[in-house]
Amino acid sequence: MCVFPQRFLSWLYTEAGLRDLPARHRNTDPLIDACLVALSLAAMESASGVGTKPAPTPELASELVVQEEVTTSDVAGRLCITTRAVVRALNDGRLHGRQEADGRWRIGRREADEFVARYREAAA
Repeated sequence: MCVFPQRFLSWLYTEAGLRDLPARHRNTDPLIDACLVALSLAAMESASGVGTKPAPTPELASELVVQEEVTTSDVAGRLCITTRAVVRALNDGRLHGRQEADGRWRIGRREADEFVARYREAAA
């Protein structure tokens, strides 16, 4: 998730042509379309003076905790095993992750690192 200052969103909308981008790129890529629409809506809200108050800005960027996620293919590649074996570990509860609506799994980077370490230790 990204947080942008309202002034920046207003500038994007009025000066940088964000107003026209969603219409020009509609139906080319669903993710890009959704992001452009969300940016446009946020810019319009900030320009009109309505909407929620902006989130407080953290004092230091180092205080932010970013949970990067990896795929079953990433974990499988690190261990030279199949993605099916990784999915089996997820289903058995030996590895924790979340399953998206389309069936793909997402695994937190720290959880993946711990699983890889446990797997290698058991194999040794």
